[in-house]
Amino acid sequence: MLSANELTHAFALTPKDAVAYFRQKGYTIGWNWQEVAARTHAQAFTVAKAARLDILETIRKEVDKAISTGTTAQAFVKNLTPTLQKLGWWGKQVIVDSAGVAEMVQLGSPWRLKNIYRVNTSTAYMAGRYKQQMENSEARPFWMYVAVMDESTRASHAALHNKVFRFDDPIWQTHYPPNGWGCRCRVRALSQRRLDSLGGQVTSSEGRLSTQTVDTGFDKRTGEVYTSEVTTYRDGASVITPDAGWNHNVGRLTYGTDVALMQKITAIDSLPLRTQAVQSINNSGLRQQAFAQWVDEVLDKNRPGHSVQAIGFMDEAVAAIALEKTGQPPARVLVINEKRLGHAGSGKHEVGGIALDRDQLKALPLLLSQYDAVFWDKKHDNLMYVRFAGDGAQVLVPVNPGYKLKGEPNRLDAVVNAFQVQDRRVFTDPGRFERVW
Repeated sequence: MLSANELTHAFALTPKDAVAYFRQKGYTIGWNWQEVAARTHAQAFTVAKAARLDILETIRKEVDKAISTGTTAQAFVKNLTPTLQKLGWWGKQVIVDSAGVAEMVQLGSPWRLKNIYRVNTSTAYMAGRYKQQMENSEARPFWMYVAVMDESTRASHAALHNKVFRFDDPIWQTHYPPNGWGCRCRVRALSQRRLDSLGGQVTSSEGRLSTQTVDTGFDKRTGEVYTSEVTTYRDGASVITPDAGWNHNVGRLTYGTDVALMQKITAIDSLPLRTQAVQSINNSGLRQQAFAQWVDEVLDKNRPGHSVQAIGFMDEAVAAIALEKTGQPPARVLVINEKRLGHAGSGKHEVGGIALDRDQLKALPLLLSQYDAVFWDKKHDNLMYVRFAGDGAQVLVPVNPGYKLKGEPNRLDAVVNAFQVQDRRVFTDPGRFERVW
């Protein structure tokens, strides 16, 4: 078991997966923490009442440095304080929001900065651990919940100490740490041999999980009551419920904000504005860079794991086609998992002369922002994005609508294949392909 000091040291380490998790985040501006959903926290960097992008950028850079170099909480506060004071984001101030309502609020303070440090470093570290443990789940499928077990450990967290569940047990969707403010718990992955040597027993959460909605506060400006879902695990007399706002596994939700964002985009009345929003996101260099980094990591380990990465968003024109062809609205978030990515560059594809090389795989998001045509594959009922290259073409095949990837809670438009063809004339077969855009 890690001591409190050892765990503090562990959070100061620089696992590449933790750094990658934090760096792929975008930005979300919210007034109260309750306004920002768990999925947004998982993929967007946010600080309550930091309503200016320059302030978010300043804090984000320092958090990135803390995760990358092992900066202590004390150094984090010391480095940020004078900059935030210079920017005017410090102390208690009367702030007027976009609706013209004035409110006395607490902006920057040493306590707030320490909290920002703890939340972001712990969630990034645990997201990295979850990714690594999922990749090794075949060899170590049994996961043990480990609490620090000192005088500061909450009774509910202590109740889970040394409990073992399979890696795919539903409890890890809501109770994978951190599952509360200041949570220092972790998860230990065990092989069957190690589990036997410890005398451990595998527990199932089946029939022991229940989800309810709780009030988390209210907006003093509007009177709106904030609510949040929390999931309770009951084991005999023990009742374990994550804090409101922590009812999620950050490692599983790294693409979840895209789903929520797409829902907001589709609610915009203006068609040109919706189109512009999708195009802007698909053209994002940071998103394309994050995808390329993920491709490198997957291909370098040469063994497909379980992670899923968003490629980009389906635009208005293609979404309308998908709805027309299937009768169901697509999710409009195109994702690919490690297995399908590996298949696109597999030996089988190489033999057939259709494999994509590493650079082509890393550039898949570009295909969504710069495709030349879209075809409907009548044989497989698939949409095919096509980008012509000389006499040939590169092809991206998403299944839609709402394909269900194994182990994923959301129905998405999953890319099931990507390849190249040497002769673009293959698409002139009217019995097989219909050009829809």
